[in-house]
Amino acid sequence: MRTDHPIKCFPYIGITALIIVFFLSGCGPSRSVIEDKDRRIQNQVEQIEQLQHDNAELRRDLAQLARENRSLNARIAELEKQLLEERERLKALEETKEPSPRTDLAGISVREFDREYNRALNLFMNRRYEDAKNLFTSLLHSGVEHPLIMNCQYWIGESLFGMREYRQAIEEFQKVFNYESRLKYDDAQIMTANSYFMLGNKERAREEYQTLLDRYPNSEYVGFARHRLREM
Repeated sequence: MRTDHPIKCFPYIGITALIIVFFLSGCGPSRSVIEDKDRRIQNQVEQIEQLQHDNAELRRDLAQLARENRSLNARIAELEKQLLEERERLKALEETKEPSPRTDLAGISVREFDREYNRALNLFMNRRYEDAKNLFTSLLHSGVEHPLIMNCQYWIGESLFGMREYRQAIEEFQKVFNYESRLKYDDAQIMTANSYFMLGNKERAREEYQTLLDRYPNSEYVGFARHRLREM
């Protein structure tokens, strides 16, 4: 037979009630505290994830920079190689370069004139315009009566044109018309027009191209002059 008295259960009920009161009275962690802690944890997680993302991007950027650096180094090496080859080429040219043209050709023979004239033409063809101009000028003032004297005057203008000294070139081309021989007149005329064209003086260039068409209708430059006039 059960002999326990109901009053003996009261202590347990009291303890349970005390615990409930303990939590309800705020002695335990409140809901807001737990939520704050959760938010802090979540923020920390998000920060870690962001840092991981940023780290991954930095790694990709570093990898790209490394590839670009390798490419630049290869390009620099190639340019250095080309520079070295160019220096070697220029050195070889300097070793085989013709000496500077003579400046005093007074009293030379006709044969010497021919030789120096051909030399001046070679200088011009090799784009050594200043040397060519100086040699043609020396031939012009050599005092030798030679059929190519007028040609020297013309090539002085051509050399100046090659040096982009267009105004001086025009002056020299105009001197060609002072010679009796008309063999280089149309050449001087077209180059005068070209010089004005290069100077940007389109109106004067147009006049000079038209002069070529009017005065030298059989010139080999007629087609070129007409083409320029259509373009301007």
